Amino acid sequence: QVLVTAPSNVAVDQLTEKIAATGLRVVRLASKTREATASSVDHLCLHIMTPLAAGDEYKKLQRLKDEVGELTERDQRKYMA
Repeated sequence: QVLVTAPSNVAVDQLTEKIAATGLRVVRLASKTREATASSVDHLCLHIMTPLAAGDEYKKLQRLKDEVGELTERDQRKYMA
């Protein structure tokens, strides 16, 4: 496993494309604020791949989150510990 970083999102996108072109398996991680921005490597982004791989289970979890809302800070600390 290799972690590749770059000083800008454009540079990370370009590195992702080039590495994927070699045949290596690549997963691009994007910040939450970047998820809404389309790029040429969307198909390699974790936030795109996860719902596709999880299928119906992801949709159920998303509906539950929409109904219940986000975790409180207290619950986040409890479950992240």
